[in-house]
Amino acid sequence: VSTDFSGNEVSTRLAQGNNAIFTNDCYPSKSVIVHEECIETNLCYNFTFSDSFCDGLWFGGYIKVEEDSVVRYNSGDYKCGGSIQLGTCGGDGGGGNCAINGKDNLEITIKTDNFGAETTVQVHDNGNIIRNWGPFQDYRTIIRNVCIPNTCHRVVVLDSAGDGIFEDGSVEVKLNGAVMGVMKQFGYNSEVAIGC
Repeated sequence: VSTDFSGNEVSTRLAQGNNAIFTNDCYPSKSVIVHEECIETNLCYNFTFSDSFCDGLWFGGYIKVEEDSVVRYNSGDYKCGGSIQLGTCGGDGGGGNCAINGKDNLEITIKTDNFGAETTVQVHDNGNIIRNWGPFQDYRTIIRNVCIPNTCHRVVVLDSAGDGIFEDGSVEVKLNGAVMGVMKQFGYNSEVAIGC
């Protein structure tokens, strides 16, 4: 965590289930603080971060998260906060573990607008919903990874109000690090097809 002039607005937490691995509710200003934790790759962890003023980190400040030397998140532009899953979540968490099992890493970055509760994101495998996330809080960045076989998949974004995601919000879909599509202002729904 590299803070700006208002480090006291930033808080972070790493948890496995309901058990907190570490929590930091107040960082010093204009500082770099490194947290290193060993995690078991067969368990699901959630790293959350928030900014009490909902303006993220400015002036070069950022939060960087690495797992097995792979950068999973590196930004200060997160407004109110966000979360990243690490390890193996939902049986097939993605990240650096996919290639070992002969699968592709599907990474979905969800940046909500001021109506996050209108948004849900789904992953479809040959018509079956295999992941379903949301609704979300406002002004959040959420990163989800899923290991998928090299078959037809669709990432579908639904907006209950029919106006898509506005402001700086979007849903970005990557496959093995390559951007496959970005969805933003789309009405009730939009999708990115992968391998179809």
